[in-house]
Amino acid sequence: MKRLTLALFLLYSYGFLMCDNVVKPLPENFYKRFEGSLDGKYKIVMNMTRRASQLTGSYFYVKFGQPISFSWGSQINNEGYFVIEEESSAYEENSRNIFKGRFVNENRIEGYWKKSSSNDSLKFELEEKYTSGSVKAGMKYLHKEMDSLVTISFEFPDFKTAIIKDSLNKFINKFLLGKENQPSINTAAFGEAMQDYIERYTQEVLIDTIFGDYQPPYFSESSLRIFFNSDNIISLEGFGYAFEGGAHGNYYYDYNNFDIRTGKRITYKDIFVDNYIDELNKTGEKIFKEFFKEDPDQSLAKQGWFGFDDGFFVNDNFVICEGGLLIRYNPYEAGAYALGAPSIFIPYKEIKNIIKADGLIGRLIN
Repeated sequence: MKRLTLALFLLYSYGFLMCDNVVKPLPENFYKRFEGSLDGKYKIVMNMTRRASQLTGSYFYVKFGQPISFSWGSQINNEGYFVIEEESSAYEENSRNIFKGRFVNENRIEGYWKKSSSNDSLKFELEEKYTSGSVKAGMKYLHKEMDSLVTISFEFPDFKTAIIKDSLNKFINKFLLGKENQPSINTAAFGEAMQDYIERYTQEVLIDTIFGDYQPPYFSESSLRIFFNSDNIISLEGFGYAFEGGAHGNYYYDYNNFDIRTGKRITYKDIFVDNYIDELNKTGEKIFKEFFKEDPDQSLAKQGWFGFDDGFFVNDNFVICEGGLLIRYNPYEAGAYALGAPSIFIPYKEIKNIIKADGLIGRLIN
């Protein structure tokens, strides 16, 4: 965070990307899909979400199709200047590359991308663009707190496209509120959920004093953000974090993929042929060991990944991407909490033998 704060300060102080035109204020919350290039030749697609000063999202090189996520410290200011730091794992801590740029206008961003391992930088130019097979969406952010003791928030897309709006609104209501078969977003229902959370804190901590004299803050964050939005597929990244006393908070990721043409949720059965699981697990284990630099001849369980005591498995927490599947394991699912939420990327070319030729992904790679 200190690095990003310093970077933002430098942007303001030294006039990085000085531009004659004045950008009108951007919305406090938005989702934008960009297309463009680095150095005029490396084509990329970026999905960006703003919530106040924070930017979240990911991008991918069209040639490779592997997503690169923003780190949680990526920021934007009111003048449209931003710093996006790429996410890295504990195994890649020194490999964070950085975008530094600004909104030239509401639909265009420009700046420089810098590689962490050198001082070289490449100019980037990206335009907001929704090609056939992608959809526009807004973002809603709802927040409530009480005396800095308890805070709860919800963040989710606001879809306008008729074909998928009802289907995805049903999913949003179920995922965030646990309400079934509700095709409309009712802001009042979120308000009731936030008030219930504050009242639960008051009862448990202030009245029943379940922690004794200690009054820990309660914090709950639940979000759904667009991770992939191309090729008639939209993928949502669900994230939840909660702290209600204890040594640390708990968090999770939950990915879901939908066919834009029908609103139908996509599962492995829609992607793979019958009896796919053994080959998927075999390929996934090979990639997992390579990425996390584990011994290929020993089981992962013997190397500290206790979640694989019964053998390696590819779970169903996946994102459909341009060039492959991103698989995410939640804390404690694969190993210790300190290992975070590890992920692997399985390129389609590594599993082409089990992909349905006439399925969504089969048509994409062919």
